[in-house]
Amino acid sequence: MIKNHNLCSETVGIELFEQASAKAPKVVDRVYHLDIENEKIPSDLGQFELILILDVLEHLLDPWSVLARIKDSHLRPDGKMIISLPNARHFSLLLPLMLSGEFEYKERGILDKTHLRFFTRFSGERMLHEAGLEIQRVKRTSLQLSSNSGKLNALSLGLFSEFLTSQYIYLVKNRENG
Repeated sequence: MIKNHNLCSETVGIELFEQASAKAPKVVDRVYHLDIENEKIPSDLGQFELILILDVLEHLLDPWSVLARIKDSHLRPDGKMIISLPNARHFSLLLPLMLSGEFEYKERGILDKTHLRFFTRFSGERMLHEAGLEIQRVKRTSLQLSSNSGKLNALSLGLFSEFLTSQYIYLVKNRENG
C-alpha cells in the first residue's frame, strides 16, 4: 500500500519464512530472507526514515535487543518507527485466566501459539523507552465507536479501555536525536 500510493521511493523487507520471502518481491523492492534474531542483518540494508515492525516483537526471544539493534543500525537519526504489539491485558486473555484458570493458545490473535512474549501498554512502553525511543503517539485498536468494544468504552467513559484494546500501535522516534 505504501509503495502503491507513492509514499516512499523504496521498500525493503526482512522475512523469516522462505515461502513468504519468495512471494515478497511482488510487493517490496528488496527482501532479505533471514532470522532477524539470530543472523546478522546485512550492512547493505541501509538506513531508513520509516521502519515498520508490525506484529513481530512478540514472536522473538529477545525483542529488546533486536529493537535496539534495528534502531541503532538502520533508523536514520530523524527517522521514525511504527511498532505494533498485542495487548496481554485484553479481556479475552484475562477473563478465562481469572474465571477458570485457562491460558489456552490459539491459531491467531493475542494468544497466538507462536507468541513468545506478552506485553501490556506499560511493558511495551518500557521496552521502547529502554531501546532509546521516544513515543510520539499511541493508537489503540478495537475501540472504534462502530464496534461493540468501542461502544462499551464510550459508555464507561474509557474506564475499561485497557481491557478492550486488542493491540497498541506506537509511533516512535530516536530519543537521542530529538
